[in-house]
Amino acid sequence: MKTPNKSFSAFILIFILIIIVMNFNGCLLGSILNESTQFDYQAKTPFKLGEKFVYKVKFNGIYVGRVEWEYLGRSSINNKLVDVLSLSSSVKILKLLSIQSKEMLYIDSDTHLPLKVERQVNFFGKQEKILEEYNQKENYVKITKVNAKGTEERIIHTKAPIHNMIALLYFFPQDTKLKLGESFSFNLPTQKVDIEVTTLKMLDTAKGSHEVYVLEGRPRKFKVWLEKEKRIPLRIELPVMLGRITIFIN
Repeated sequence: MKTPNKSFSAFILIFILIIIVMNFNGCLLGSILNESTQFDYQAKTPFKLGEKFVYKVKFNGIYVGRVEWEYLGRSSINNKLVDVLSLSSSVKILKLLSIQSKEMLYIDSDTHLPLKVERQVNFFGKQEKILEEYNQKENYVKITKVNAKGTEERIIHTKAPIHNMIALLYFFPQDTKLKLGESFSFNLPTQKVDIEVTTLKMLDTAKGSHEVYVLEGRPRKFKVWLEKEKRIPLRIELPVMLGRITIFIN
């Protein structure tokens, strides 16, 4: 299970969570994008076409990288309407972590469950492409890795629909009533994650003060500060080896 674990960890560390694209080079990403139908820019969505969020990443208070998130509108995959997200990230923490990633996510517009994720990762100079194809009706995900060693395929079956952390951060809260003390459970490819709404407070950011919900995750003990009105993550914290990763909106 090392493949999905590494993908999930990379996303959490540089923006879990979770990573994801301004330039898409490589046949794996390009071929899939070309097969999709044209984006439907007129459909009602929770985000504006081209809307971006830029985050800084700190390790123990020291700036180590950035993450850029962008909403690319709507397309269709297998006759399903999908919201298309992109995320790109670059993080370097001394000799502990050096990773750059570009990612495209295709999220079912009705269920907010992932249908496809395309990922390019440069981990300490080693290139890897990862394709995740989700079958939500039959509760499994097919993961294809391509690197210098060749191609590796893996299928993971679960007992329930499979979520994606990025989709959860940006889409799950949009149509869910959040109440203090309430918990939610989500099924990821290799584990379940519980998220509890713990606090409602004010958070100071570079763009002013915002009222936020504080969400705490288990078992990784990450925290998310979610803007109350727009439901956008403004800050994420994750304890890691030798310290803490903090991701906050620029």
